[in-house]
Amino acid sequence: MNPNVLITGHSRGLGRAFADIYKDTHNIIGVSSSEIDFLTLTQTPEYYLNNTYDIVFINARTTKHSWSDLMNINCVNQVKFALDIKDNIKKALVFITSRASNLTRTFRGFKGPDGSRIFGGTQKIDYGMSKAALTYAAVCISRHVSYPVLAIDPGNFANQANPNRETKPAEIAQHIKKLLDKDDLKRYDGRLVRYTGELLEW
Repeated sequence: MNPNVLITGHSRGLGRAFADIYKDTHNIIGVSSSEIDFLTLTQTPEYYLNNTYDIVFINARTTKHSWSDLMNINCVNQVKFALDIKDNIKKALVFITSRASNLTRTFRGFKGPDGSRIFGGTQKIDYGMSKAALTYAAVCISRHVSYPVLAIDPGNFANQANPNRETKPAEIAQHIKKLLDKDDLKRYDGRLVRYTGELLEW
């Protein structure tokens, strides 16, 4: 029987690409909003607590909610979910974060919650906050489990908002699979990692 790979946000984009890559060697357990609403999650369903997983990808995200809702979906409730199943993971726990989570980057400014520019910038501060918190959670969890926990920056790739970007989700997913197949995967434990394998300062 094939081992399980669990993917939140599996129905499109990078999550869909992960499912396509692993479907021949693993049983895919996808978590979309129809299975779990990460905006309102209060208790992880028994089904997920009663399975074991080779790899778990915490991948669901949004950019279109209020600040508090965005934090709940992108970080808080997905971290709660990961903590609930952490003892059932065998190989790796992967948080798909963002270059926006890198606190060493200097942004020229930000967008406020109403879309207005703050300091003349275009980076959404609420999204960056949620992804920085997700990276922090990955670092913390890594210190309390025996398997590697990675925060991976997938870079910029084609998605619903930016369909014309040259890099496609399948390419990013292939890079991340190669990273997870490395014999020295443990060196990435508790670190922010570019999808190409470059260790990033956080």
